[in-house]
Amino acid sequence: MEYSNRPFEDLEEEKDEVVDFCLYSNQTVIQLGLDGFSMIMDHVSEYRTADYDLTTVKNAYRGEILDLSNAFPNDPLVTVTLRATLANILSHSGELQEAVDLYLGLVEFLSTSNEHGPSHPSTMNSQTNLGHVLSLQGKMGEADHLLRDVLDIQEKLNGPEHPGTLQSGYVLASFLFQVGELNESRQILERILEARKHVLGPTHIDTLMTINNLACVYREKNMLQQAEELDKENFATKSRILGSNHYDTVSSMANLALTFTQQGLLEQAKSLETDILAIRRNALGEHNPATMTAKANIALTYFLQGRLEDAARLELEVVHGRQQIFGNSHHLTLTALDNLLSTYVNQRNIEDSNKVLATLFEGYLAAKYRDSRLRDSILENVRTLYLLYDNETDKQKAETLIQKI
Repeated sequence: MEYSNRPFEDLEEEKDEVVDFCLYSNQTVIQLGLDGFSMIMDHVSEYRTADYDLTTVKNAYRGEILDLSNAFPNDPLVTVTLRATLANILSHSGELQEAVDLYLGLVEFLSTSNEHGPSHPSTMNSQTNLGHVLSLQGKMGEADHLLRDVLDIQEKLNGPEHPGTLQSGYVLASFLFQVGELNESRQILERILEARKHVLGPTHIDTLMTINNLACVYREKNMLQQAEELDKENFATKSRILGSNHYDTVSSMANLALTFTQQGLLEQAKSLETDILAIRRNALGEHNPATMTAKANIALTYFLQGRLEDAARLELEVVHGRQQIFGNSHHLTLTALDNLLSTYVNQRNIEDSNKVLATLFEGYLAAKYRDSRLRDSILENVRTLYLLYDNETDKQKAETLIQKI
């Protein structure tokens, strides 16, 4: 398999739910009271740092929503923040239609609420989140239309450099990156970065997030020198402000390692990745998704160095870990399976390749969200495996899989 076609780990997958959470209106905090707000924040933090028992977390939120609805039957605003946070968790765990239904309900309620209205920041934030989940469902046209509408409203109401306008543009640029519209995504992010440095300052969290995403676009466009410069700037700033072991600093370190990998600087990449794995193991534990991602990235470096046995060993650990956390049909599990399949195929290990392919194919067909790059990688693996088969039965099975995928 060609390196350029092998999907990278999504180093930003473990998003900080607190960021989206805090975009909701202060009125919600007032309605719940400071104790209620602290309780919700604690739950969000636990969701991010604990063992990711998503079923328990989701049920806890549903129970809290029901309890608050019963306690304040005439004040649905009380549960707005809880519903938004639950929708965010659902979207991260792949339950996209339920997340869409929650966001649709929030948009309808906030649009008609006397305290909010269609142009209120909370309403537009819910519309933005709805657009993101629609994109995960593959409804790109609907998502594009919705996200551009929100940006247009923000610009008309608040001007081009208002924080709300910049955030809407940031989300649109991220969506455009996802659908491969790299030039427009780059142009938007470059404008946003300049504005955020001017309005918010170079060390503001939103400025740093923009630097991160612009570096991602540069990497995708093979503008690796520009990506390296931004990654180093981001890493240095976060190390100075947050400390070298902070979660966001480590994510920046991981992005710099990814740029080194794409530049072919594999030893530099592996040195950073080894440090990342040690930090995440110590801070989050062996079975946390972020630790799994760190392992997966070291495995990718081993793969590129030709150390296929070492790559397979780590990739198998990642597969088992993600199956336990997310199940067989989550896109992170499928990515791990596909990476393991790539390694087995390159080892000419047909027996283990067939076992992994069967699990991967079953999970892919059951998946609620199918990434196009993952699909292309699976197809390439199956086609390569087809050439290794020496009997017609296996070749026919491979042909059937190709047609179904």
